[in-house]
Amino acid sequence: MSRYIDASCRKCRALNTKLFLKGSRCSSGKCAIERGKMGPGQHGVDQKFRKDSDYELHLKEKQRLRLAYGLAERQFRGYFALANSQKAIPTGGKLLELLERRLDNVVFRMGIQPGRKSARQMVCHGNVFVNGHRVDIPSYQVRVGDIVTLTDTGKSMISVQESVASKPATPQWLSFSPDKFEGTVLTIPTAEQIGIPINTRLVIEYYSK
Repeated sequence: MSRYIDASCRKCRALNTKLFLKGSRCSSGKCAIERGKMGPGQHGVDQKFRKDSDYELHLKEKQRLRLAYGLAERQFRGYFALANSQKAIPTGGKLLELLERRLDNVVFRMGIQPGRKSARQMVCHGNVFVNGHRVDIPSYQVRVGDIVTLTDTGKSMISVQESVASKPATPQWLSFSPDKFEGTVLTIPTAEQIGIPINTRLVIEYYSK
């Protein structure tokens, strides 16, 4: 997840998509998307008088997916190249799988942190274990059977306590025990299980041009 210095809400408004870049705020009434504010600026962009070009449609779809996982363009392109190089699974499905299997995303998906940004910080600070070994690499790819646990410091973090107490839904490919602060990777995630409203065909076409 690269470091962004401009307003996170501006990205969501520009793409008309909730990217969950600000953790718990994104699930509250303070979210710009929930308030119906579209487009950057005080009044947003009047969508009635402007239609996106074909290029803009492809670009925005790619940006939605890239920014949702907080990746720099070079990182995201690398994931696409890896997904496109294999033939066993359709490129779009493989791309989503690789993104979902990132450790920072798994910490977020298990409900340990309210957003991917705070989940990445938690991993980078060494508060996450995988199979009993400390892992401080956010891009680490989890595998089936991996057990994710936290340090005592991680368990005591206010953001963790609040996120776990809110009991967010856990994807079918993961399990999480809030009493133990322990999660398990049950299966490899499929596009259907991920449930992100992204048209991967547009992303593939963007990089294929």
